[in-house]
Amino acid sequence: MSDDQSRSEGPSAFAFPAKTGEFYLAVLAIRRAQKKPNPWDFEPGTPEWQAAVIAFTEDLLNHGYLAQQARKSPDVSGR
Repeated sequence: MSDDQSRSEGPSAFAFPAKTGEFYLAVLAIRRAQKKPNPWDFEPGTPEWQAAVIAFTEDLLNHGYLAQQARKSPDVSGR
């Protein structure tokens, strides 16, 4: 498989456990909707790639934290 082909495949080139994969793909979809680049949009090792890796990791951590907090918060709807 060529480097260009592996980059174009993006997330499908990786295998994740079901819940992890769903979360990962959700973050990818959010980033795409926000017009943010993902790491495989760039040549590995370039400054742009490094910035995208950092931004992607921050989004994964932030969305994971928010999801965890949502599970911990009490139901305020009165149900």
